[in-house]
Amino acid sequence: MATVLLILLPANIMTMVMYAFRTERKHISESETRFRNAMEYSAIGMALVGTEGQWLQANKALCQFLGYSQEELRGLTFQQLTWPEDLNKDLQQVEKLVSGEINTYSMEKRYYNRNGDVVWALLAVSLVRHTDGTPLYFIAQIEDINELKRTEQVNQQLMERITLANEAGGIGIWEWELKPNIFSWDKRMFELYEIPPHIKPNWQVWYECVLPEDRQHAEKVIRDSLQSRSPFKLEFRIAVKDGIRHIRALANRVLNKEGEVERLLGINMDMTEVKQLNEALFQEKERLHITLDSIGEAVVCIDMAMKITFMNPVAEKMSGWTQEEALGVPLLTVLHITFGDNGPLMENIYSADTSRSAIEQDVVLHCRSGGSYDVHYSITPLSTLDGSNIGSVLVIQDVTESRKMLRQLSYSASHDALTHLANRASFEKQLRILLQTVNSTHQRHALVFIDLDRFKAVNDSAGHAAGDALLRELASVDAEYAALQRRAGAARRDEFGLLLPDCNVESARFIATRIISAVNDYHFIWEGRVHRVGASAGITLIDDNNHQAAEVMSQADIACYASKNGGRGRGRFTNRSKLPHIANGRDVA
Repeated sequence: MATVLLILLPANIMTMVMYAFRTERKHISESETRFRNAMEYSAIGMALVGTEGQWLQANKALCQFLGYSQEELRGLTFQQLTWPEDLNKDLQQVEKLVSGEINTYSMEKRYYNRNGDVVWALLAVSLVRHTDGTPLYFIAQIEDINELKRTEQVNQQLMERITLANEAGGIGIWEWELKPNIFSWDKRMFELYEIPPHIKPNWQVWYECVLPEDRQHAEKVIRDSLQSRSPFKLEFRIAVKDGIRHIRALANRVLNKEGEVERLLGINMDMTEVKQLNEALFQEKERLHITLDSIGEAVVCIDMAMKITFMNPVAEKMSGWTQEEALGVPLLTVLHITFGDNGPLMENIYSADTSRSAIEQDVVLHCRSGGSYDVHYSITPLSTLDGSNIGSVLVIQDVTESRKMLRQLSYSASHDALTHLANRASFEKQLRILLQTVNSTHQRHALVFIDLDRFKAVNDSAGHAAGDALLRELASVDAEYAALQRRAGAARRDEFGLLLPDCNVESARFIATRIISAVNDYHFIWEGRVHRVGASAGITLIDDNNHQAAEVMSQADIACYASKNGGRGRGRFTNRSKLPHIANGRDVA
């Protein structure tokens, strides 16, 4: 019995050992299967790497990341695919891992993919050792972080631009955590407030920097913003070494989970230079307004649509419109401008002849409330710095008095001061004009000379004053018998000339006869005495037989002389063909 037991016992032990061995192998196989599955189907790259750097095994994610097949990777080392600047750091970590100084390491590194592009990965490495401690292989996890790196780069570039903008704009960034009551300032904030960086910012430090007269308003704005839970905007002044600095503060509120304001995040901007520029601009604008209000010319500004944007007081007075009424109204609705007093309405402000002088421009501005002004105007375009046109400035001068004086001077230069008839120079000018029209229109005109008989006797007996008075009265008689388009003029002191446009011989004779009769019948009374004078007339035609004004006047003068020699009180007609035979000229009275 004992012998049988001894024989059976080793067999049972062997069975148990074999069962345990098979179970262990099954567990190992299952573990290896799980590891292979985990490695193969992992979303991130995984690899087994030999101690010399050769790729032993790589999963699909890693192959896709690097662009190589598993067979191709087995012919390469990780050193060959590592970006040179990252290789030394990686190898240092490998040495520490092999030496047992560290158990694992991780780092961000760059690889070359199959296309030669550089790709970013997050590498995590551990070492598998033999039971005797000998290194067998590395397990590497390689996660694709390209997108993360691109985002980081974009964020970095954005932050660089923000930092540059903040520095260029003098912007300081601050944060206020309300419940711990902690203030955080960036470097620019300390510079703005001229506070040493070692001083810890807090409410009291900031409050003491603000000018006393601005503190109450600043507190109110901040308090209202916290209560209404809205962003706040605040402008205040702080005291600095060189004087006063203007600050603009903007802040947003950050809420906690309960919806309460947890902190304020904001900026401070130095607005001192802007304030100074605004003040200078305001003063310049005030000076400009004072100047525009003080000058004697009307100034009107218009936009590109020809609508009024500004009028000074003189423009208001001359147009009859106030600036409030005229704003946005078309220019020519406000400015009623005509060519001459009763001429056509100006429909285009650019249609006037600006090459003519202020006095020569016959342009009239009619006031809305009645009355009118003789004006001269000029237009100057308004442009921006880049040359874009934004409108025009219209400057209008009141030249009523100047134009009146010019008319008076022109009248004096062309009229006799005593009789107010055209003087000899003006008379001859009109005669030359009629001569020019003969050739172009083939019209015939007439010239009549009226010579006073017995004028010298009146002048000698009653004096020059009486002679002047007689001439004035007889001038009105001459003008009375001349048609509206005809031109009477004083040739000599006791002689009158009459230009009769488009007039034949018979009409000229009729007019001359009427004038002679009127003069002969005229009773001139001077100092109680009655004086009688007479008149003789010489008539000649202005036709294509005449070429010179002096020639025509000579013909009329000869005819008048012949009339006086023929018995006075009558008229005689002659023309160029009759000059050699003047004695045969016909009387008209």
